Amino acid sequence: MDAAVLDHTLDQLAADDLTMATDAEVHTRMLTMLRGRVRLDGLLYATVDVWDTRGIWSGDGSKSPASRLKAETGIAKTDASTLVRRSRKLRSMPLVAAAVVVGRLQPGCVDALSDARKVCPDIFDQHEQALVDACVGIGVDDARRVIRNWIRHHDPDDDEKRAKKRHAERQLSAAATFDGMVHLQGLLPAVGGQEFLAELNRLERQLYEHDQNTNSVRTAAQRRADALVLMAERSATLDIDEYHQGRSPRISLTLVLGMNTAEHLCETLSGVPIPTFGIVPTLNRCDIERIWFDGPDHPITTSPRRTFTGALRKAIRVRDRRCTHPSGCDAPAEYCDIDHIDEHANGGPTSLDNGRAHCPRHNRNPNLRNTAPTGWRIRRPPRGWIPHPPDHQQGDDDEDSDEPRSPGAG
Repeated sequence: MDAAVLDHTLDQLAADDLTMATDAEVHTRMLTMLRGRVRLDGLLYATVDVWDTRGIWSGDGSKSPASRLKAETGIAKTDASTLVRRSRKLRSMPLVAAAVVVGRLQPGCVDALSDARKVCPDIFDQHEQALVDACVGIGVDDARRVIRNWIRHHDPDDDEKRAKKRHAERQLSAAATFDGMVHLQGLLPAVGGQEFLAELNRLERQLYEHDQNTNSVRTAAQRRADALVLMAERSATLDIDEYHQGRSPRISLTLVLGMNTAEHLCETLSGVPIPTFGIVPTLNRCDIERIWFDGPDHPITTSPRRTFTGALRKAIRVRDRRCTHPSGCDAPAEYCDIDHIDEHANGGPTSLDNGRAHCPRHNRNPNLRNTAPTGWRIRRPPRGWIPHPPDHQQGDDDEDSDEPRSPGAG
């Protein structure tokens, strides 16, 4: 392709006067350009692969493909390395590469699909098209979650080994800066990290409400920093003897029954997978409850109260997992309000079927609450869903599942 043709097209786009365009035209242009960028990325990966395979990059004496890209384009060495690495991964996944080139698959899914191929090389080729179809139209985060489910389903024996390896990577560095501030960087273990996040967000919310009541001004990042300091201050008031006397915080462990494949998963309320070996040491401080979503042992029906409380509130959070506003909001359910679909004032019951999780902003802002988005939206795969090839014979694990086989197809 003549580079002048591409430059001419970009010059035409740059010359457009968006001040004269309607909102709909600007929105359509933005989506078209983003989808075009996905295709351009795919074509770039294919070109880099040929450039790398032929060794063209070494013509000027460069030590590596990334070094040549950095020298000629000025991009960061890490970005150049990622570009070359992904092009090599796509070399062994032709169906994935084809989907990226035509814009069906986001490049962010390539790394997760490559991991799936490394873990299950014997069956990946058979399932490659099903995995591609499953990842189309559901967003990168959900696609990665589907791929993780697929890996755990087909390689359950090594799932704990991989989890232990990730657990061993936990680390934290804390260093004082020249000005006396403290810089933090690290990775926390899965279970302990989720406890940390839950407490950090709880305290940040308390500080937000305090700021609202006192007309104080702090950013969310500043409140989180203050919340972390508050954690340390509270910890300093509890000595080690008091801790060993049983004053450690309790963990709520919920057993979900009757949600198709969900009972095979071990994850947080928001869908983050948790290794089972990480749960065992905490069982002595777990409060275990059961939520049954089907069959005669269904304890959750309606409530005479106006508000959703107790087990009913927990059941809706477990079911919805995140804000259900049609805009596609990703706020985790544990930070959401539980709201009536048909308003209580109009006779709507306080029940499982009439409840939904909405984040505070979508629930409490009438302009957002009653706004239904138009246009195309990404889909969300069913909880715990695992993609299979079209001719796959369902095993015992899937006999009772009525979930769609390819939510991302098309």
